[in-house]
Amino acid sequence: MLRFQKDSVVAVAFTLFAAAWSQAQERPVVIKGATILTMTHGTIEDGTVVVDKGKIAAVGKDVQAPPGADVIEARGEYVLPGLVDPHSHLGVYSLPELQANADGNEMTGDIEAQVRSEDAINTDDPEIARAASGGVTTVQVLPGSGNNIGGWATIVKLNGGQTLDEIQFRGAPPSMKWAWGENQKRSYGAKSQAPSTLMGEAAVVRQKLYDA
Repeated sequence: MLRFQKDSVVAVAFTLFAAAWSQAQERPVVIKGATILTMTHGTIEDGTVVVDKGKIAAVGKDVQAPPGADVIEARGEYVLPGLVDPHSHLGVYSLPELQANADGNEMTGDIEAQVRSEDAINTDDPEIARAASGGVTTVQVLPGSGNNIGGWATIVKLNGGQTLDEIQFRGAPPSMKWAWGENQKRSYGAKSQAPSTLMGEAAVVRQKLYDA
């Protein structure tokens, strides 16, 4: 049996273990004895979570472990649902911080509605594993805020996948990065280009909407 360090918080332990075996989980995984923070149905003391075939199969106090399951003793620990980060640049600003890894802003024009963050995501970014270890299981990867309209976002699951196809949340509602304020003034004002004021930002976006 696996045991967690005393007094640690098992943030989304069941989701992280599900991620590890989501592609080919041979046996069910049972997290036993934890304090489960369900968020929607209160707190379950000394509870059990069953993960089967990469998905949560059961949560409760009197849940029985399926035969042959891998059991994780988590008494004294806390288990909670995966954290969702709605504003992330994972994979588009990868570590180490080098110019070659800075792919979040297409700074050739202030309105870049045609670009998509999914085309720049580096699935080998070490920050992805770091975020998952902290309990984050889903992120919305956005372009940067250098432009008023920065491009399309994409939703990914931090499930250990090595390719975009493995981590992308297909069918998620589309979303786009809009930013307004000092970043654009600084970025384009330094080049003596528009927009270099809030008036200019409003004018550029207004005209693009008229054109559309």
